[in-house]
Amino acid sequence: MTQTAGAIVMHPSGKFLYAINRASGQVVHDGVRVSAGSSNSVAVFAIDVTVRDGSGVRTLPASIALFRIGDDGRPVFARSYDVETGPQKNLLWVGFVALP
Repeated sequence: MTQTAGAIVMHPSGKFLYAINRASGQVVHDGVRVSAGSSNSVAVFAIDVTVRDGSGVRTLPASIALFRIGDDGRPVFARSYDVETGPQKNLLWVGFVALP
């Protein structure tokens, strides 16, 4: 069973993020190629991030964070990209970004 990268889509409001999980594995059953049974799913995240800033709080801007896989298998933060949100913005990421 193989999984492939699916799209990551941010709602134009910047308040929701949709991550798509795609199955790509196939097997032959009775002479027909069929799904190997991997997952095809969508995860939805609500985004409303406030952090302490001195004696007050502030909202963090929308961004996409990139991680490397460490030697121990854990994600290690690499960098992030701030992204603009709003009614006229259609935010979509798919595939991989090469890290320096």
